[in-house]
Amino acid sequence: MREHIDKFKTSILNEIKNPYSVKLVEPDENYFIQELNEQLGVDFLSHSNEMGIEDNKILGAISNVSFPSIGDDSFLAKIDTGADSSSIHCDYYYVKDDILYCKILSGKKILKFRNFSKKFIKSSNGEGSERYKVTLRVIIDGHEVVGKFSLNSRESMNYPILIGKNIIKKGFVVDVNKDFLEEN
Repeated sequence: MREHIDKFKTSILNEIKNPYSVKLVEPDENYFIQELNEQLGVDFLSHSNEMGIEDNKILGAISNVSFPSIGDDSFLAKIDTGADSSSIHCDYYYVKDDILYCKILSGKKILKFRNFSKKFIKSSNGEGSERYKVTLRVIIDGHEVVGKFSLNSRESMNYPILIGKNIIKKGFVVDVNKDFLEEN
């Protein structure tokens, strides 16, 4: 990550021409990150928890996750930088008296959510559907964050959990050449 910022910084500084012999002030690193964001059209290194670059945890394409509200089991999750939101396998759900009841990840407990929403989610194949979204605490390879997950049947998927950008931006960086979190 550092090498990308330094390379970008060097290329910008090399492009600066000063025909009038005016002393230029070198921009700080935040300037280069902002410029990189604009050039790439993405939110490069944006973090809702104000973590510095060095504090990010590196995730691979696949990671171990667990949910304290569901139990002690650990599950494999796909880390998808192309997905805006996260999704979790839901066996079934129903709403009664403004409470969402659901069974997640084939668990034994039926979970109750008073705070939930229903959103239209567009899938990777271009189709979309309305799904319930709930907030869950998730532990990704030992690092706990809170995020919203849409409830969806993921039986036909390789992984029961998809971690999208809404959670990745909370202090993680993805290295798709790795399968699991790199020990820092």
